[in-house]
Amino acid sequence: MNNKAFALIGVTIVIISLGIITLAIVTYISEGLRADLTNINQTKSLYMAQAGIERAIVDYKDDGLWDSIPNVNVSGEFYYHLGEDANFLYVDATNPSISKKIIKNIPIKNINATDTITITDLVLSWSFGGDINVVTLGGTSVWTGRASSPANINIADLAIASDASYSNTDDQIWEFSRNVAGDLAVSFVFSDSSSYKTYLLKDGLGWDKAFSIKATGEIRSGAAVEARRTLLATYDIGTDNITSWEESQEHIIP
Repeated sequence: MNNKAFALIGVTIVIISLGIITLAIVTYISEGLRADLTNINQTKSLYMAQAGIERAIVDYKDDGLWDSIPNVNVSGEFYYHLGEDANFLYVDATNPSISKKIIKNIPIKNINATDTITITDLVLSWSFGGDINVVTLGGTSVWTGRASSPANINIADLAIASDASYSNTDDQIWEFSRNVAGDLAVSFVFSDSSSYKTYLLKDGLGWDKAFSIKATGEIRSGAAVEARRTLLATYDIGTDNITSWEESQEHIIP
């Protein structure tokens, strides 16, 4: 009788052990498959963000304008959307004019095909010391005062209508207390809180003829977002090249 009991206990232990091992194997395989699917979805969402960047460039090349778009369903599975106000300010800093304390002749344009964009603030930094005293945008003085680098300036809002441009020599003027030289960078901040940073002067020379593009790719299961990646790019019109790529970390899912 004791032998049978011991045998039953042994069999029970073996069955339990096999069950534990089987569960561990199934869990390992399941987690591995889940991780593989996550990696695949992350890659797909990155490709969709890249597709958004390329779409914006193609649209711009068509007629010199492009438009923000909402989520787009591609083949029933993939989605992307792109465009903030900051992505529609085209700045041509290739041939600035410098006259002692003043830099000007830097055209700007709203390349949004349908919507107005509004500049509300500027963040400027420069390497030549002194203060900034006057800012003119769109042919209008939008700020006067005294601020040292880096300067956060709340300007009189400048609304730029769709396809509107300011390309006269004196439409954009930055006036300082010292002679302009070296580096001058500016971030244009918009009413939707987006911003676009570019150089007006780099090592004493002009910079790019460019605009920025932001695109987000998503993978969804029904209404649930399973993966999301966002890319920021700069497109140089003069060279017809994407000059920078950067991934936004805040939008990565999971």
